[in-house]
Amino acid sequence: MEFSAGTIGKINEHVIEISFIKDGEIDEKMALDILSKIVELSGGGPHALLYNFNKKNVILSEIAKKLSGVRNYKNVNLISRAMVSQNMVSNIESSHYIQNTKPQAETRLFKDREEALIWLNEKVKAYLKPSEN
Repeated sequence: MEFSAGTIGKINEHVIEISFIKDGEIDEKMALDILSKIVELSGGGPHALLYNFNKKNVILSEIAKKLSGVRNYKNVNLISRAMVSQNMVSNIESSHYIQNTKPQAETRLFKDREEALIWLNEKVKAYLKPSEN
């Protein structure tokens, strides 16, 4: 699926990747568009997100940060979120997002996409594992 600054697609049953293909700012309209595509791809089920900035300078507007950080009926099944940043601007922006927005789903910053995928898949596996009582 495409949106104005990138693509969204499933990596596996529970991991969705958002890839940015151009520099820009994620405003409220784009954040809502991304959120609706995530809901569509996840079918409302448990999912983890991989934000791949692809060495692009992506800035989140304050409203986009708030929309993506809070759990609501649309993203209640968000397990965890990994951000892959390979440049200074996105690294600073992602670090600021994690520290100041305090997202309700566990969120980590990575420099390597494969490491991020390993971490996300471990989080999904732990989430889906039946509790042992």
